[in-house]
Amino acid sequence: MNKELPVRVVFLTALLVLGAVRGAPAVPAGAADASEGTGDLFSGWARFSTNAPPVVCLINTQNPEELRALVRQAGGDGKLLRLPPGRGGLDGLPVGLKKNLVLRNRMEELSGLPCLLVNYTQVTHRDLASANIKALVLTAWKPRSDKAHEQELIELIRQTTTPFIGFCGAHHLICAAYGGQSTAMRRLKAGEQDAYPAYAPGFYKEWNCMPVHLVKRDPLFAGLPDEISVPQRHYAECKQVPAEFELLASSEECRVQALKHRGRPVYGLQFHPELYDDAHPHGKVLLQNFFKLAGLEAQRADAARAVSRPSVPDR
Repeated sequence: MNKELPVRVVFLTALLVLGAVRGAPAVPAGAADASEGTGDLFSGWARFSTNAPPVVCLINTQNPEELRALVRQAGGDGKLLRLPPGRGGLDGLPVGLKKNLVLRNRMEELSGLPCLLVNYTQVTHRDLASANIKALVLTAWKPRSDKAHEQELIELIRQTTTPFIGFCGAHHLICAAYGGQSTAMRRLKAGEQDAYPAYAPGFYKEWNCMPVHLVKRDPLFAGLPDEISVPQRHYAECKQVPAEFELLASSEECRVQALKHRGRPVYGLQFHPELYDDAHPHGKVLLQNFFKLAGLEAQRADAARAVSRPSVPDR
């Protein structure tokens, strides 16, 4: 039986925030201040410097307004300070908040380091170059009108030398940062069933756990078979591999399932390894390998006391 680790007060100070070495990071020019109207949610900035303890960073890409609404639905940010220990502290939360906590806890378990959960609107690529950040994980990105903050993510992708991995829409953003284009895989054929009609109706989707074939061996896939089974949640695909990247994996309908920068530890994955469960553990092994590439294997061994986490809530 999976059990949830205690939900710590760090959630309040880390959700949507990351302090730069010299205090709160500046919001890019022309962008709205995402902290407005959030009350105490942005109090207690977590500050980091070259002398701070090492961490991994999980970059949340949800719209700040959506997050504010979820916090209100949960009973306000004050309630988040009083979550009881154990999984029971998560069960009453809206799915959109609960999944962030579960993902954060999974990153801690797999890396062996504390995981900072931050929102994309609260950091710049310079903030995330802090020496104590040992690995960067970017959740699924959806195109939006907030081009100033999107550009910060693009600059992060182009410049970071910290091990970086992005899932699904973040994989598309990686391709876009290097001139790639994304479009729908294809329309449904006559009589073909829609795997998830509520999302992009009429288009073919890869949904739930599906096979992905490795086309080039990489340490990211150490210990995994040539065909892995991983969760999918998409109808669009990257249409080409940017020249700066190499293709690592494909599926029958989607050629660019995984890619890697040729000169830096930057990975893009069309699938969702973070949604692994006991019946489909390949994503867990892949993420363990990623943190091993980041030099965190020793820290993970030190954190072996950590228990397994509950399944990530569905969309």
